[in-house]
Amino acid sequence: MTKVKKWLAIAVPGWQQFEKGQTPAGVAWLAGTLSGYLAGGAPGLIIHGIYIGKHWSGKPSTKKRSRRSSKSVASTAAAANLNR
Repeated sequence: MTKVKKWLAIAVPGWQQFEKGQTPAGVAWLAGTLSGYLAGGAPGLIIHGIYIGKHWSGKPSTKKRSRRSSKSVASTAAAANLNR
């Protein structure tokens, strides 16, 4: 990520979502933050702070999870042992 994109991701709530093609989420962050700033400085700062915290946490918002649960892995292992 370039320096410009990093600063845009911090300064413009929803920028990362727009970059990823998640337009509804980007619009929600942008509209929510702007509404907070219009309602008064503090609500906007709080919402913007939450957004920045999520941005710097390093955890992607759309993390893909495995379809196999721990139970299915355990049952597969048990079935493999039965076949021996």
